[in-house]
Amino acid sequence: MAQLNVILGSIMRDIILAQHEANLYSYALREQYGRDGKVKDFQLPGALLSDMEMELNYGVVNTSDSNEQYAIRYEKFNKFLRELSQNIAKRAVEIITDYVASNGLQTPEGSKFLDKLKKQDETYKEYLEYIANVINSSYDGAIHELIDRKNGTPNEEEIINRFSDAIAKEIVNDDEATDTLINDPDGSARKAMSQRVKSEITALVPQFCKNRKFKRTKSFPTLNVAVTADELSNLPKESIHTCKLKFTPTSFNVRSDDADLSLPVQSIEDIIK
Repeated sequence: MAQLNVILGSIMRDIILAQHEANLYSYALREQYGRDGKVKDFQLPGALLSDMEMELNYGVVNTSDSNEQYAIRYEKFNKFLRELSQNIAKRAVEIITDYVASNGLQTPEGSKFLDKLKKQDETYKEYLEYIANVINSSYDGAIHELIDRKNGTPNEEEIINRFSDAIAKEIVNDDEATDTLINDPDGSARKAMSQRVKSEITALVPQFCKNRKFKRTKSFPTLNVAVTADELSNLPKESIHTCKLKFTPTSFNVRSDDADLSLPVQSIEDIIK
């Protein structure tokens, strides 16, 4: 006796695993053919599991108590991260501009840029968007690493490290842009700004993450069924049911918001100008 959902899941996993192993074997052959430079213009052997149909006979033995299932609400979590990135971007701009201005580090070009940011005009909005996109791109394709999938709460430590590293690398330590805006020959100013930004992010993230949970839990009744030949032979024919399964290969994009998270076409140099 087994649960029907477990049996169906096992069948589907076996089919996916079969395709996966075929892909890996084909790739291994590519490596072997390539040792002597024979891969180019060579048709590699491959296998593709096409449409498949099968019938599963089963008999319902009983129903068990509700089975609790959960799912992480990644769409809602992504919106939360985007909101967080906007707030962090604003604080990063404030920290960088205040530090540069208070220490008199700005170049003539930097003074013009700071004046534009103080007005919070279109240049300010573009700079905020640029920083937010830099932050969002830091977890592009790895959003699952920023959440505890057991309880659905944000992984604060991972968020802090990933966001602060992105700003330090792509914004504060962008050599071409930084050299244009500030006088920092020994890099001490950039190091100080990076530390201050990380400290601010370390303080902001727990505030935003407090009482946030992105785990959705539902309860479903579970069918316990008999599927083996011996089990089915002991059941009357009228109690045996047939489930027809059809598997069709498909492809899909694992992200629905790639366009939103991509860096803007314009560069930081365009914004400064």
